[in-house]
This record gives sequence, C-alpha cells and structure tokens, in this order.
Amino acid sequence: MKTENYCAKTSFIQRKNAASPDKKLVAIDIGYSSVKCCTDDSYYSFLSMARPVHGEMFGETNQKDIFYRDKSGTWRVGNSILSGMSVNDTSDSENTLYSRDRYESKMFKVIYLTGMGLCLLNEPDIENGNERPLYLQTGLPPAYLKSDKGDLVSVLSGDHSFEIKVGQKDWKTIQFTLPSDRVLVMPQPQGSLYSASLDNNCRHIQEAAGYFDSNILVLDPGFGTFDTFAIKNRQLVSSESFPDFGMRAVYKKLADEILLKYNEHVSVHSIPKILTSGYVQVLQKKPYNTKNEPIEKLLTECSFEICMKALETIRTAYDYLREFQYLLVTGGTGQAWLEHIKEYFEGLNQLKIITGNQNDNRLPQVFSNVRGYYLFLYGVLSRKGTGAP
Repeated sequence: MKTENYCAKTSFIQRKNAASPDKKLVAIDIGYSSVKCCTDDSYYSFLSMARPVHGEMFGETNQKDIFYRDKSGTWRVGNSILSGMSVNDTSDSENTLYSRDRYESKMFKVIYLTGMGLCLLNEPDIENGNERPLYLQTGLPPAYLKSDKGDLVSVLSGDHSFEIKVGQKDWKTIQFTLPSDRVLVMPQPQGSLYSASLDNNCRHIQEAAGYFDSNILVLDPGFGTFDTFAIKNRQLVSSESFPDFGMRAVYKKLADEILLKYNEHVSVHSIPKILTSGYVQVLQKKPYNTKNEPIEKLLTECSFEICMKALETIRTAYDYLREFQYLLVTGGTGQAWLEHIKEYFEGLNQLKIITGNQNDNRLPQVFSNVRGYYLFLYGVLSRKGTGAP
C-alpha cells in the first residue's frame, strides 16, 4: 500500500463526455479533502485548501501549481501548499476546515471558484461574460441536504469575477453569472449510482435496469462522513450520513498514534504532507538529531480499525444486508477500503459488489460522484428539451 494513495492529489485529466453545443455544463464535488470537477472535456482535482500569498515568490512554479486572484489578494490553492506546511501547523483550525458552516468562509469560495475556473479555462467567450448559459450540478451528504442546500446554492450562484493561473501559464480572467435556478444539488451517493449506470455518452449500460429493479446499497465513505443511499425496487428507502467514520477519522487516529509512539504533535490537516512523503520526521534533542520514521504500518492499522467500525455499523443499520443484491462502493476512501469491504461481505452469496467508476475504470474512484453529477445534469437538460442533443 502506498501511503500517498490515502491523500488528495492534483489531477488534470482530459476526457470527452456528452456535451451540449449551446450550454456549458459543470459538475463540482467540493469535499473536505479534495475538490473534484467535471465538464465536457476534462476532470480536475486538488486538495481542498487555500492560503493567501504574502510577499515575493521565488523560482519557477510547478506545472500543477494553482493560483487564484481577486480584489482581496492572491491565494495558492491545492497540494502545493503542503511543501511549505509544518506538520504541527495551526494556521487553520479543524473547525474552520471541516465545519458544515464553511460556506461563508473565504477559503471555501476560493476553492469553489478555482474549480469553476479550471472547468472554464478553455471557454473562448468566458472573458466576455460567459455568453453560453452555465449550469452547475453538485451534491451534499444526505443528512445535510435539506438544511444546507439553501446556504450552498446562495454561495455558488451569482456574479463572479476573478483570475486563475496554472503552472507557468499566464493569468486567465474568468467571469460568469450563475442564476440560482441553474444550480442543482443531489445527495452525494446518488452521483455514484448514476456513474455506475451510465456510459460517457449518458446511455444506460445493460445492467443498469437490474440495479434499480432490485435492491442496491451505495456506500460512499468520504472524508468527513460515511454516506449511504439505499434503493429497493426503484424507491429510495434510506439515506444516512455517519459522521464518525471516513478518512478524517483515519487521519485523527493516525495523529494520535504518532503522538503516542513518537511524541510528535501532528495536526490533522497536515497529515497529507506526511502521507505524501511516507514518513514522519522525529526530533531528538539528546543526542540532537532527526530521524524519518515510516508510517505505512501505522496508517494500515488505523485505516483498518476505522473501516471495520464503519462496516459493523452499516451491517447493523441495514439488517446484515440480507435484502440487498448489489453493493456499490465509491469514492477515494471507498477505493482504499475496497478489498476490506469485499472480504467483509464475501459470505453473502446474493450480494454483488460493484464500483462507481466501473464504466470508466481508467478514471480514479475519487471522481465517481462528480462524474455521476455531470451525466445526471446532461440527462436532465436533454429530457427537458433545453437544447442538449
């Protein structure tokens, strides 16, 4: 197991999806760990973190470095922040980064608009105010959908003007208007259900009818919550969000174990820095030296413990899954836990395990929800006869 597989990555992936000739469709999954974006010709992802840039910068930028700029100043966005971060960093509290009320924070707006900017980089008319109508699909954990939808839509919609810069390319001005009635929000796991059911041209695969006609349970272990979405004979019967399981719980457990074993205080939001390197640097004062201690074994143990607790909860909550024919596993954490999940449920002969990225398995699992968001949006507009082919 590579420790870096347990943290968000910066990805720029070219991929053709169903497209509308007279509209711009964008899907964004603004997670606590990473932002995932999808449009008609590409996918993007980056760490859900941004920091203001103070003072002069030196040297050349990396090709995947991302910068955002508006009237308030310049921000560095995503994974490149990690190289300059201390493992006991306190610049951001966990409450700031992982709170449900983060929508009004400047950082949230920066990472959202950066995602939109990446999706609009190749639009020839974007600097002239986005002449093509823009539509956005996103999602929320099922338990938060009713309470948080209004606040989220309020932040995402409206008039926006800013600049972004990727790598050594020039700054690009982005301007767009997004009315609130063009922002759609669905339960996050539902995105992966559509992703597992549709090909890249938004056509149902042969097996899709079986998913909806029988009983299917979607498991979407994310960073902040472990979400479920249960359908029985085409009817939604349950959607839950369990806040005590997911990658944040793994990070917290790992930070506690590092403190216990090495007496090193590590902030939860700096764990990706450690995972990227594969070790924690331990300081000894007598004799005065540092030592790099591998953390793969600790990570494996912490991840397995949280995964087992989550699966035991799911098993109890859904009556041992005896009534389900399909189990859909999705998301980055789902990919990390996939083999554990298969082993845990291998005795259920009636249960078939599928994945959210099965219709585009070159695409990492982390994009499953946002891929489904996009294809759902395209399908909705197409059925309404609003110009999509």
